[in-house]
Amino acid sequence: MKIQNSKYILALFPIGVFLLFYFQLKFDGLYGQDAYEYLRYSKALKNYLITGVNPGDYFWPLFYPIFGALLSFITQNVAVALLIVSVLSFSLSGFYLHKIINLLFAQAKHSVIYLFVFFIVSPIIFKNGMLIMSDMLSLCFIVLSVYHFLKFKKLKFLKNFYFLAVFSLLAFMTRYASAVVLLPFVISGVWLFFKHKKSLKHLLFIAVILGVLLLPHFVIRMQNPTAFLAHQWVKDWSFLNLFKRNFSTIDGNSKNSMPNIIFVFSNFFHPRFLFAGIVFIPFLWKYSLIKKLRIYNISIVLYALFLAGIPFQNSRFLIVSFPIILIILFPVFNYLSQLKFIKNLFGIGIVLSIILQFFLIAKIFKSTLDRNNFEIEMANLLQPYQQKTLYSFDVDIALQGRDLDFNYINLWYKRYYNLQKGDLILFHPTKFKEQWQGRNPMLNFNHFKDNYKLIVLKELPQGWKLYKIE
Repeated sequence: MKIQNSKYILALFPIGVFLLFYFQLKFDGLYGQDAYEYLRYSKALKNYLITGVNPGDYFWPLFYPIFGALLSFITQNVAVALLIVSVLSFSLSGFYLHKIINLLFAQAKHSVIYLFVFFIVSPIIFKNGMLIMSDMLSLCFIVLSVYHFLKFKKLKFLKNFYFLAVFSLLAFMTRYASAVVLLPFVISGVWLFFKHKKSLKHLLFIAVILGVLLLPHFVIRMQNPTAFLAHQWVKDWSFLNLFKRNFSTIDGNSKNSMPNIIFVFSNFFHPRFLFAGIVFIPFLWKYSLIKKLRIYNISIVLYALFLAGIPFQNSRFLIVSFPIILIILFPVFNYLSQLKFIKNLFGIGIVLSIILQFFLIAKIFKSTLDRNNFEIEMANLLQPYQQKTLYSFDVDIALQGRDLDFNYINLWYKRYYNLQKGDLILFHPTKFKEQWQGRNPMLNFNHFKDNYKLIVLKELPQGWKLYKIE
């Protein structure tokens, strides 16, 4: 079956890769502190559903761990459930992006090839589709929202407005920043809704549905349901940050290669997103300024300006707007594929592009696999030292997520001055010197070195050391 005739490859390929990674590479999707926090809270929510014990609050929106907790009743493993949520979100996103492009553009002959090369095997999309992270779920809800907006605009079926409202809210309650991406689509959809005859009688039903979906947020965050509006990055938003590339915040000191205003558009051209973007961009103005794409352009620019004012750079933040970018770039790809000198080499070019993408995936994913293996190895090596007080930073979240029994004290939260004999310190003596210079992690560790006798209890991988207070 030819790839251009098989849209189902967009849905099936991520699932096949997941099965390979999980069963052959033994990769469980746990990578970095965020993944373990999603896992911890999903376990707390599952326990809440079983026992009624309050799960407590946590930092991010609730819907990713909620989906993980619910699915875990089928999988019987919370981590596997969360990973499946990410993979299925990845799968559905590619499939519905294909539907969007085919609804928008009359000439969409190579849409499956386009999405396979530039979305399915886009290195950062591929990577996050295989991780326990909320990014792919929020991206999926954004794609579904845009699809139903487009259907509602074209066909005026009210069921599509219902779906637009539901998926937009789900996107927001998965990652709050999704609201900025979807704002133009929601405003336009609401305007079309009120122009629709007999639409007002549906307002009550829509309000009830959205209210039900918001219940988990208000039940769990009853004390302060609007706390997310006081997020430090939102409070620190500044127009001046658009032109800065180095920042000093509660997340440490960061030095970046480009100012924010360029970084926020890097999902157009950076190889981790779109290696061919540098070829597409010269044609962008001609083919993206057509009237039907105006709202998509507004969405991209609005979200980019929102990110540019935040004193922080993270490529993960650019993922949720990437599908919108691929939509507006498709006419460029379609035009280039029809040029005579390219048309004759189209097949070879696609094969070479796929090879290049897999090379970039391997390069980017290696660090993820290495970190995952490192965390598993650390958990195994530290098992004999459990049931002690452990002062640590960075890797302690992984140890908790892998159920090691320590009294954990994180060196980031505050300064510590009264350690006890026999307490353990797990730290990398040089790794955090630059980012956390003058901050609690380094201040605490330097204080420990200067005021306590530290015995190296065990040399650990990648330069980490386990110390004991004597």
